[in-house]
Amino acid sequence: MTYRPILIFLPALLLAAPASADPSLGDSAGGPATQLYVPFTKSTVGADTLSFSGDKGWRRTVSAQVARDFGSTALLFGVTQGERSYGAGKLRRSGVQGSAMLTHDWNGKVTSITSLSAASDSPVFGRFSVAQEFDMKVAPGTIARLGARTTRFFGGTIVNSGQVGLTQYFGGGFVSYRLSAFKTERTGTTAAHLASIQLKDPRGSGSTQLWLGGGSSRHEMDWMPELQDGSSRSVALRRVQPLGSGMGLSFSIGRTWYDRPLADYRGTRFAVGLAYKR
Repeated sequence: MTYRPILIFLPALLLAAPASADPSLGDSAGGPATQLYVPFTKSTVGADTLSFSGDKGWRRTVSAQVARDFGSTALLFGVTQGERSYGAGKLRRSGVQGSAMLTHDWNGKVTSITSLSAASDSPVFGRFSVAQEFDMKVAPGTIARLGARTTRFFGGTIVNSGQVGLTQYFGGGFVSYRLSAFKTERTGTTAAHLASIQLKDPRGSGSTQLWLGGGSSRHEMDWMPELQDGSSRSVALRRVQPLGSGMGLSFSIGRTWYDRPLADYRGTRFAVGLAYKR
């Protein structure tokens, strides 16, 4: 089926047997040295930590995903447990989120991606989210993306977003750009830009990917105690290293600078992942 890069900065740390559909770990390596029967094509588990400067707290998550590729159709299921600290640790909340994604290649030129997630009633994750995206092959090696998402956050805030993007593949990787617009009932419309480049290793299936982002979006992936006007800039880097026998290891690091009317602060992210692909 059509390869579709995931541009979102997501970690993974593999625990055990089945296989994960976190595309961030890519086609890590060849088949397993010992043939094992598992019901999934790929599995991952991951650990991610995001620390804010000042009294903005931190966010930590651990996740697991399993995926099954049926050829033109792929299914992904995931679960994430997280904890969010606010006010220099004075307030802590935890939550659990479940997610599912269905990808279908209709004719070799159009691929649909349908995803949804639901979480416990806490400010760690969006309580409910549903998204529909389409990847369209517009020229050899060129993929256009069109999508929309709606998310209900803790406290009842609803954020609707749309996105358009373009990915150009070349022999050693790809470059991509995505423009997203967000509409929030209390704070109006904002926008975000994200550019990325991935370079594959000359030998093997390892890769290195860089993201550069910026915009005026006021909502993070979790609920924030205050919503303020402002802007943000971000950079992220991920290395995917094959380990052999179907295993792949990834390391990610990122930094975001938030410019707000009342205070400027930073967010630093570290992630590590391990995946097994059948």
